[in-house]
Amino acid sequence: MQYLRRIERILPVAAPVTLRVANHRGDVVVIGEDRDHVTFVVQIALDARDETTAQARLDAIEIPVRVDGGSVTIGPPTHPERDEYELRIDEDIRAAGESFPFFNFRFGPGGIIAAARRAVSDNDLRVDMELHVPRRCTVEVEQRTGTLRIEGVQSRVDARSRSGRVEIHDIDGDVSLETRSGPAQLRGIRGSATVDSRSGRLDVSDVDGDVTVDSRSGRVGVRNIGGRADLRTYVGSVRVEGVRGPLDVVGDSGSIEVSGAVLAPIAIEAQTGSVRLFVPPGARFYLDAESRLGSVRSDLPIGDGRAPEADASTGAPTVRVRSLSGSVRIGPL
Repeated sequence: MQYLRRIERILPVAAPVTLRVANHRGDVVVIGEDRDHVTFVVQIALDARDETTAQARLDAIEIPVRVDGGSVTIGPPTHPERDEYELRIDEDIRAAGESFPFFNFRFGPGGIIAAARRAVSDNDLRVDMELHVPRRCTVEVEQRTGTLRIEGVQSRVDARSRSGRVEIHDIDGDVSLETRSGPAQLRGIRGSATVDSRSGRLDVSDVDGDVTVDSRSGRVGVRNIGGRADLRTYVGSVRVEGVRGPLDVVGDSGSIEVSGAVLAPIAIEAQTGSVRLFVPPGARFYLDAESRLGSVRSDLPIGDGRAPEADASTGAPTVRVRSLSGSVRIGPL
């Protein structure tokens, strides 16, 4: 049966504010508002056999909170049982390793002990955090498992998520995101955005500054970017729309589609997968396209007489496309 404990605190802070949050298992929500203090709400949920056992375990869980002027540090949650579990697991697995040495047990941080610790101490415990902070608040969050949502702040955001959905919206500052597994969405960033994603769908839109993306696996969508966009993907399709600065896309496996006005140089490099470029009628740019094992086709008129033919010497942007295995098509929007 599941039992709950709720904690609410109001934390007076001095401007400027820096918030640092760490959580193991559970959601983290950070919302910027017109206020001069931090409101901190935590809900702890765990499974237990009876109410007495549950209450004892809930009371033993601590959420470290430290306030030093404008600096607020919260978490990660601590539980006395965690150390007891880990010690017992260490002893049991080491004993098994001595009895059965041919199994070659791994005792490193990423080995069987670490996996057993997580399985025993985390599966029945969840800590959800919701924080309402002043808008001019720098946010640094480290999240292991759960949904992470940050919105409404007017400063830098630095977020790391191991597993779970990430939503970062309406940020007046630069955003840096590192995610290992799970979908991520960044929208309404009045600064630059840098994303390092190992696995999961990624959507980045309405960014005033530059965008840098490194995606190992998953679909990538980028739309309405005011500055430069540098995109590197390994496995997964890429769709780009409306980049006003220079665009550089490199994809190992998956289709690449780019659409919108050509206002700055574009470079597209694809290993395996088709490349599609769609531009408004009358767009002027210098095209340099080649596919080693696929076709190249353009449905755009060349030198229609209404304007000088675009070439590298006229100052028109250059669109360079290289595909190893896959077709290349350029057409009108």
